[in-house]
Amino acid sequence: MSGGLGRVSGVWVAVGSIVSLVAALALLALALAPPPSADGAAAAKKGKGKEKKYTGPKISTPNADRCDFLDTSVCLQPFPNNLYLDSGAGTATGNRIKLNPKSMPANAAGTAIDPTEINRNDGFSPGQAIVLHIDGLDNQAAFDRSGIVPIDAPAEYRQKKQPVIVINATTKQRHPVFAEMDSIPEADSDRNLIIRPLRNWEEGQRYIVALRNLRTADGKKIKAPNAFKVYSKKLITKQKKVENRRAYFEQKIFKKLKKTKRTGRRKELYMAWDFSVASAESLSERVLAMRDDAFAKLGDTNLGDRTIEGDSPAFTVTDVQDNPDIEILRRVKGTIDNVPCYLNENGCPPGSHFMFDSKDSTMPTWDPSYTVDVPFQCDIPNAVVGAGSVKPARPSLYGHGLLGSKGQAGSSYIRSFSDAHNVMHCAVDWAGFSEEDVLDVILPALTDVTVLNNAFDRMQQGFINFMMLGRALTHPDGFATDPAFQYDAGAGLESVINDTELYYYGNSQGGIMGGALTAISPDVEQSVLGVPGMNYSTLLRRSVDFDDYAELPGIGLYDNYPNELERPLLLGLMQMGWDRGEANGYAHHMTDDPYPNTPTHNVLMHAALGDHQVANLTAEIEARTIGAKVLEPALDPGRHWQPDPFFGLQPVPGFPWTGSTLVYWDGGPVGFAGVEGGGTAVPPNENVAPREEQGFGDDPHSYPRKDPDAQQQMSDWMRPAGALLGDCGGPCYSNGYAGP
Repeated sequence: MSGGLGRVSGVWVAVGSIVSLVAALALLALALAPPPSADGAAAAKKGKGKEKKYTGPKISTPNADRCDFLDTSVCLQPFPNNLYLDSGAGTATGNRIKLNPKSMPANAAGTAIDPTEINRNDGFSPGQAIVLHIDGLDNQAAFDRSGIVPIDAPAEYRQKKQPVIVINATTKQRHPVFAEMDSIPEADSDRNLIIRPLRNWEEGQRYIVALRNLRTADGKKIKAPNAFKVYSKKLITKQKKVENRRAYFEQKIFKKLKKTKRTGRRKELYMAWDFSVASAESLSERVLAMRDDAFAKLGDTNLGDRTIEGDSPAFTVTDVQDNPDIEILRRVKGTIDNVPCYLNENGCPPGSHFMFDSKDSTMPTWDPSYTVDVPFQCDIPNAVVGAGSVKPARPSLYGHGLLGSKGQAGSSYIRSFSDAHNVMHCAVDWAGFSEEDVLDVILPALTDVTVLNNAFDRMQQGFINFMMLGRALTHPDGFATDPAFQYDAGAGLESVINDTELYYYGNSQGGIMGGALTAISPDVEQSVLGVPGMNYSTLLRRSVDFDDYAELPGIGLYDNYPNELERPLLLGLMQMGWDRGEANGYAHHMTDDPYPNTPTHNVLMHAALGDHQVANLTAEIEARTIGAKVLEPALDPGRHWQPDPFFGLQPVPGFPWTGSTLVYWDGGPVGFAGVEGGGTAVPPNENVAPREEQGFGDDPHSYPRKDPDAQQQMSDWMRPAGALLGDCGGPCYSNGYAGP
């Protein structure tokens, strides 16, 4: 018994020893094993301790190090996307764009766009269009069946069950947006869903895009792609490239959406991701540094007080013509001399660009010895000649139209306005986007979009040139001291310039780029933006002007970038550079939220209803962004693409009104025979240009600037205490139209 017991006890001892050994080895193995991934741990915790395994087909993750596998139709889609953002950078947002050269769209010759300049940004464009391709939601019928917020019913962005929502990750509020199908491609497979802000995204903010409950044309629910479903439904895969992103989705996307009202359950999502917007510093710091340096060289370092200090820019008068036109007393041409040149070639010629110390630099360097002599033209109106004395004219900078020149300051409608209201218009070329840039930059950029960076850089130099012209116009030691700007009306030579105030007026491109110039100008308080808009990535395909550059046989943008599915992305990438040369990058600071060392501004926007060249849509987005009111009654019933027009725009509350304002000018419906041309239809709801041959009537682009009532309104605005003095007794009409 005892021996047996001893043997049993011995067995138990042996078994116990083995168990202890196994346990010890198990503990050792656990100690030495790598810790479970944060992704898996988070998923297990969210799954109430039960890890759910993904059992579907292997998820395709092509080039996951540089492309997003959520939308494999185009490498960088969905776009914009914080997957292409580096954190920890020494920028205002702490981020830097990090687009891989291999991921960029390539032209027909196989040359990819160089992302170096885009990668200097600390976020995406404040007007960035959101683009992605969804199989099944690639036609208008599916768009309508899904109930997605359309261009003509923007208030639907607030609906509780709206399928397309964009949320500010900080405020948790929905941002006003509308969406559209890309209507230009013929094949559904080439068609993207495009989501656009109705008011520009806020600078430096992060946004979450959430799509849900999408339907095909026949009403079937579109299932989330497996690449996203594994995150939304907490399905763990064995694919490292997939699991590496799980924690980000949990913490940055789903956690935020859960705290946001009316976003639905995560299992309902088709897809969600985020993007961050560039800071004000990233968008403006280059041109503001250039501006401050240029004025400091004159001796003026306090630009926010609107007090002229220091010296006038040097200038040379090269040509004086008396009575070149019936309304013009004298045309003066010359140069603003030794304007600082901030580009890489002395003289800042077309094709020159910024210099950077390295690919990581965000601010350019410049040679302080570089200068440029900038040609100008000024037209002195007959109205300065009074009875026995000079009646000094109000000086105004004039911004010319698309790829034009300073000579447009002498156009017939400008001359008539100048003489009727005693305004002297002076102009320089929009350096970077003028006729002298066409051969060296614009046409080459159609075959290789990278070249367009040279235009964006030189456009900022152009702003400096305009501001130096403005300072010479208003400085007491400037133009007023030269005999070319003096006249003897019977009391001896007197200056023809009323230098108490400087104004800005521009049309078309001058209305687009003029918004940017206004935002940074220290000497202009009152601006008139004629037929304006902003955001070329939205504008181009809605403009008949783009035909000349998109469809040039062999050298046009479309022949060189033939992938239709990729074109909205291409335009979005271009916009990230274009922001520094047009109103889209400056709109948040154009009026009552000025940049440092900059005064506030007031802007009068004149829109031509149904404009074939600058889409009314973009003028309204600009008006919302800058905080402008709309002059009402604005249009007759049915004369707007929205049944309930002017979403998000408040009416002018009373008169006189000194705040920034959007005014529509209606030249009459199709079939009306007007003074300047025929009538015009309401613009189309698609992302296409309104064309005469498609029934949209004549182009009203030039109607407002030629209308006497519009000119009177501009004149009332271009005064030291400029204001709207009243409405038009109903909607404002042009082209001789008097209403229905």
